[in-house]
Amino acid sequence: MEQNPLELENVVIGCLILEQQTAREYVNKLKPEYFCDEDNRLIHRVIRDLVTQDQEVDIFIVAAQLKKAGMKGELHELAYLLTSRTEVVASSAHMEHYVEQLRHFSLRRKLNSLGMRMQRESMDLTLEADGLVELYEGALQSLQAERPWEQVFRPQYEVAQEAFLQREQALARAGADGVTGVHTGIPGLDQVTGGWQPNELIVIGGQNGHGKSWFMIHHLLAAAMNGHAALVYSLEMASEDLYARELMSRADISGHTWYLKDFTPQQKQAVDGARQRLDTLPITYMDSNEYDIDQLCSMAREQHRKGNCDVLFIDYAQIIRASEKFRFEKRVEVVTDFTQKLKNLAKRLHIPVVVLAQLNRQQVKNPDGRPQKSDLRESGSLEQDADKIFLIWRPYLHGILEYKGRDTRNMVIYLEPKDRKFGEHEFMLFSNEHFTSFSE
Repeated sequence: MEQNPLELENVVIGCLILEQQTAREYVNKLKPEYFCDEDNRLIHRVIRDLVTQDQEVDIFIVAAQLKKAGMKGELHELAYLLTSRTEVVASSAHMEHYVEQLRHFSLRRKLNSLGMRMQRESMDLTLEADGLVELYEGALQSLQAERPWEQVFRPQYEVAQEAFLQREQALARAGADGVTGVHTGIPGLDQVTGGWQPNELIVIGGQNGHGKSWFMIHHLLAAAMNGHAALVYSLEMASEDLYARELMSRADISGHTWYLKDFTPQQKQAVDGARQRLDTLPITYMDSNEYDIDQLCSMAREQHRKGNCDVLFIDYAQIIRASEKFRFEKRVEVVTDFTQKLKNLAKRLHIPVVVLAQLNRQQVKNPDGRPQKSDLRESGSLEQDADKIFLIWRPYLHGILEYKGRDTRNMVIYLEPKDRKFGEHEFMLFSNEHFTSFSE
């Protein structure tokens, strides 16, 4: 059910005042004609000017600018007016929906005004009917041109220019190793794909206990150690536990040693050496698991703006909270909603988004335990929206003692059954005795 237009205007203004990132992202998407209330129209203009000048937006700064702009009232009265707008805001997570609703209200007002004009002028027998048709047709075409989707059509030559520009930018990013994207920590994979690429949604699937989180740690460290700012959102582990896993991986110690035993002198030396490298890495953790998908995307955009998100890691897909309007929908609709939003986030921020995903609880279909894309839980939207899918297979756990002439006890096969750009691949990896790190 749509909100009352004036109430919605107040909510939108409140969101702009409360959150700097929301103001920066949406103030220019809001046109003055979206606001019927003159006070809201002036507040929007003031906030837009502050954002344009890269100044801070808060209640007292906006109140002072409103007084300068001629709004009646003392400074404290104007501050109270702004506070009343913020009090009706529950969250800015749905700001995009609010802006679209305001646009619809504005469009309806224009159509209503045009309709009344058509009705009035069509009764005037001194006006030529054919001329009126052309006039109204032109007016409707003007409204059509203002609609958002009219701005997304581009001719071939523009797309061609952008394609070559993106190619040049990718080649310029490439280092001596030829990686044009975010390093994965698996040289063979980097050689084939150039690393995790911008705009991509990457899904890593595996059964419980097969090492999904350890793979995420491996990729996370590879990205950060090569200078890529990484943002991590884990719904399964606390940030301290994630860091502990990073340190175990680099110092080559087991979880049993980390949590239950004193370090030997050699282990302490290894841990101290690992800390010197790890503690300065550009990794940022999102500590709460209470965020829904809309809030997660909003905060990722904020961290990207601050330079803290060249790649986003999420552990794991199936337990991300649904957005409010999907809270009571079927699970397949919930998963479709968040996979589409994560894909859009990757494209919007021009970053790779790496998401872990569970396989179905029942045994995978192949007798040797080799997983397939269809084994992903709620696999439909994950398969459809992902640009790359990787599946973890540990042959030894399924009774296979030898694979391609090699002992499988410490072997992990990293399967790539989907890659939109480079086709299917298989990477044979070996883990250390603690299963905390991997090498080709």
